[in-house]
Amino acid sequence: MLTRIRPSALILAVALLPVVSHAQFPDSLPLTPEIKSFGAKYVAALNAKDSTKLWSYLAPETRACVTPENKDYYDAIFGSQMDDTIPSDYKLELLPVNEDNVKAMSDLAYFPVKPVHQLQIDYQTGNSGGSIILYLVRENGRWFAGQPCSKPAAIQQYRDGAADRARFKDLASQIKDPLRSELLKLLAAGDTPTAIDKYKSATNSDMRTSMLVLHYLKQSTQPPPPPLPPLK
Repeated sequence: MLTRIRPSALILAVALLPVVSHAQFPDSLPLTPEIKSFGAKYVAALNAKDSTKLWSYLAPETRACVTPENKDYYDAIFGSQMDDTIPSDYKLELLPVNEDNVKAMSDLAYFPVKPVHQLQIDYQTGNSGGSIILYLVRENGRWFAGQPCSKPAAIQQYRDGAADRARFKDLASQIKDPLRSELLKLLAAGDTPTAIDKYKSATNSDMRTSMLVLHYLKQSTQPPPPPLPPLK
């Protein structure tokens, strides 16, 4: 439901792209007051970890993807968007839908309703940056995030990765002081790249392992995100 460009996030039906910094694209579209307001409300709900409000901002067709059989999957993915607190100086950019990205994710995801624009939310916390992409659709006179839904193959990949996630969480729990305190201090300051490099060097781990272990170390200091609202 959320397209989030972060290497360590569990991303729902997304094209995973590297983002270094915010850039003004030549094909940017004018931001209307209504779309600015929608972006601001979405960010406020993320920062408040208000899953009910976030759920209401999704297009009905996207919400219909969630069933009793897959809700545990969507709970996990939906919750991953609340890892960061987005600072007030975030940037909004309205763009045409990137059809190359849509094609790239087509093996694992599909759009239940065709989006008309994509709204990119870029933010920086310390030395760490993040981006969220909302695929906008307009229904009944208002904007919604018409996010892609996961195909069965994507859900199965997530389920198959349970052992790996447990291993990374276990590695995070095994980090001892003083390294643990040093890493947490860097993460709290928004210096995730330095924290990753420090863990990688201290443990002789590869980059992927270091990124994911630090993701779960940071997550261990936060309250668990709220689940999706009950299905009706």
